[in-house]
Amino acid sequence: MASFSDEIRRMVDRSGLSRYRICQEIDLDQALMSRFMSGQGGLSIKSLDRLAKLLGLTVSVKKRKKGR
Repeated sequence: MASFSDEIRRMVDRSGLSRYRICQEIDLDQALMSRFMSGQGGLSIKSLDRLAKLLGLTVSVKKRKKGR
């Protein structure tokens, strides 16, 4: 199962937007985006919120079943 970060990276790649444009739109340093996209770093919740909004994503929370 893909991680949340993997799914976000996949959506960035499929967005049709350049990483430069995404960084400009959400006010994110390009080096941070590069590290995130290569799996070598993370993004703050604030940056993830802005990224999700730009990409038109909605995050839903599912309750885990007991015993997991």
